[in-house]
Amino acid sequence: MTPCPHCRLATISDRAKARSSRETPTECAKCGGLSHVITSTGSGIPMATLLILLVGAVAGAGSGSWLWAFPAIAAAVTYNRWAWRRAELFPIFPRNAANARRANWAVTLAWIASFFAS
Repeated sequence: MTPCPHCRLATISDRAKARSSRETPTECAKCGGLSHVITSTGSGIPMATLLILLVGAVAGAGSGSWLWAFPAIAAAVTYNRWAWRRAELFPIFPRNAANARRANWAVTLAWIASFFAS
């Protein structure tokens, strides 16, 4: 459990913290405050985990032994759990979260429209 940045009580699960973003913040069970992990951390942890797995796959393919997969998987899981526990939650106001959701939808729709415009 992670402490809420609003009330400082450990009420936010690690899974909820990992799924949180500006658009979809996690909510404290006690105070109802919204919080999120910043985007660079939220996307950096899965990419670093994937990189660890990729290095293990390349080492296994290069050496001809797929025994490299086991330590790579163990290292990736260990890193992922450690990094998410260290990730900091930042408070966000409901209005800011709603604005971030609207901006996300606008960018997504503009991206989809760009396929039809070309």
